[in-house]
Amino acid sequence: MDKMDAEMSEDERWFILQSRSCKPTDIYASKAWLLTGKDVYPKNFSMQFEDYLLEKESGKVKQAAQYLYEMFQSFPNEEKLLREVQCIAETLQTESVTGDSVLYRDLFTCLPNDIQCKLLLNVSDQTKDTIEQCKTMLLILNRFPSMIAQQGVQLVESLMSAEKHAHSHTPVNCYRKYLVHDVLPLVLRNEATDLAPKQLFKWLQKAIEFYVCYVSQPPSGEIDDKSASSDILSPTKKYSSANLKRSTSILGLPDKECHISRPWDNLFDVMKLAGLKLGWRIGDFFNKSRESQLQELDVLQDQSVKSNNPVLLKQTLYCSTILLLDCVYQYMGKVDPTQFVGKSSSYNQQTALVEIPQCTLANSEPKQKRQKLSGCPDIMSSPGMIQTTPIISNLSTASKCWDLLHSEKYIKDFSKLKQHLHFDSWNWLKVFKSDLLIYQGNFMESINLLCQSKGNSTVKSSSTTPLANS
Repeated sequence: MDKMDAEMSEDERWFILQSRSCKPTDIYASKAWLLTGKDVYPKNFSMQFEDYLLEKESGKVKQAAQYLYEMFQSFPNEEKLLREVQCIAETLQTESVTGDSVLYRDLFTCLPNDIQCKLLLNVSDQTKDTIEQCKTMLLILNRFPSMIAQQGVQLVESLMSAEKHAHSHTPVNCYRKYLVHDVLPLVLRNEATDLAPKQLFKWLQKAIEFYVCYVSQPPSGEIDDKSASSDILSPTKKYSSANLKRSTSILGLPDKECHISRPWDNLFDVMKLAGLKLGWRIGDFFNKSRESQLQELDVLQDQSVKSNNPVLLKQTLYCSTILLLDCVYQYMGKVDPTQFVGKSSSYNQQTALVEIPQCTLANSEPKQKRQKLSGCPDIMSSPGMIQTTPIISNLSTASKCWDLLHSEKYIKDFSKLKQHLHFDSWNWLKVFKSDLLIYQGNFMESINLLCQSKGNSTVKSSSTTPLANS
């Protein structure tokens, strides 16, 4: 029994009981009892709520909405009313077309806009769970964009604080997902939201770390080491993918809420939106071909170095870093699709980087136009190999970005950014480093790196020997 029910007098309760007894046979008599009771006891919540239920169950949405509005004005903290409002808020978050869902949506639509907003804010304030509160706030921000400047940043800070106190062992968790996937795009698109550069960089780093860790999740389950090659090849051993989980997961969310259809595009969108706030001109950079991206980076790098403009320097740093990670992911996903959840490929040839003497290179495909990269050798594929163009393009572009980020002008800031993004925890990036060393002709350094990552003793040699196909 609710507190108000317990505090009602016998006479007040009697009117409600009389109304309920008439409801099955005579709806008008039931309504008359409530109208009389409300006249006698105008400040009784239970009687007004009973009248609201009667109108709602009769399908009289406008009248029910009017009663809901009046109760919200007079009894905003009543438990029954809060539960009813919570049901409305939950319905608005779904696409259900059941009778009750349609009724609740129609009822909500009949309320004045300011009451709609206040009603949902009331639900949010009463919610203790951060994720449920976030869902309600997203409902508010999407329906009432004018609230973004006031409530958006607070929601961002709330999610970041909840993640910190949850001590999540992975950035791929429910708080980070709602932060970077759902909230940040709304806040960053809002022109009225005033944000400091330091705040924007922090958010951008959160987004990069989440999306990169999300797409690079390894398959879960037991790995059959007996099926793996014992040879040290580039980029990694091939494991059997049978019995391995091939779907992404997000800590704290059910499986049905873990799928993100366009993770890289979502990251690029956040980058562009944050860039606009920072004064960057990114445009369609991330939709261009690898060759065009490199050309644009070269121009941007020249401008930033010559002008020593901190805005251009930061833009070059972040564009190069995201392009590097995208290229490495696409490259690794091609040479070994089994290492990432959700990656699959019919291309199962195992590949190795091989040094080709210049005389051989000069005699092979003399008329073919090949991409030139400063300080980097050309990459060619063996006859009979298929689907190698993306591998070559992504490795070449990644190498160029790597060299740029390790140049004197950017190495300090890139080192700090790597720490924020926890680069060292990404094993697939370590494997790429070994391939990059092979690409640059540093074969023994590559072998040493592979051995160190496996916990073996370092292989030492005074000579450099090329890797060949096994």
